[in-house]
Amino acid sequence: MTSSYEDAQCPYFSASTCNSCGLLGVPPGNRLSTKESRVHATLHARGIMPEHSEAIRTVQQPWGSRCKTKVSVTGSLDAPVLGIVRSDLSTQDLSECPLTPEHVQQLLSTLRDIIKDAKLTPYDIRERTGELKHIIITHNHDATQGILRFILRSSESIPRIAKSISAIQSVHPWVTVISCNVQPIPAALLEGPDETVLTSISTMQ
Repeated sequence: MTSSYEDAQCPYFSASTCNSCGLLGVPPGNRLSTKESRVHATLHARGIMPEHSEAIRTVQQPWGSRCKTKVSVTGSLDAPVLGIVRSDLSTQDLSECPLTPEHVQQLLSTLRDIIKDAKLTPYDIRERTGELKHIIITHNHDATQGILRFILRSSESIPRIAKSISAIQSVHPWVTVISCNVQPIPAALLEGPDETVLTSISTMQ
């Protein structure tokens, strides 16, 4: 039986604006077998034979299945781009990526307003200016609890983010933890060593 994974299509991939899900380029009907062949080849290179492994297949729709969403924040205060940065430093907004659950897409929409209202200037890689580098969102499978993390260049904007907590949680109550991580180095490092949890601040106000 052909699974929905075999038939899945993505407008970003079809438009060649994002090629992260490479198997979407494999014709339907061959995706699972292609993936199994690649896994077997990787295991074989490490001395693990196919007869010592068992495939776990899913026939569920892959869209909306992501439990961790990471986006780079570029663009401007008025038009932030929430997505990826390519090797040539061009950017692509992926806030409506089909893998991202609808409630997370809705949160990203809210965060566009928060970015503007809290003056969280998106980071400019070329100029090494701006404050907000990345946003990381994780949640459990039933979407009742989640963590929202702002990755910043410095701690300068943390007080403004703290004031936005009630606005975020009133619309998205499943966001139970909000924190800020400071990564000041102009390098391809997603996170830094300093983490400030803000939700306790919200509780006390």
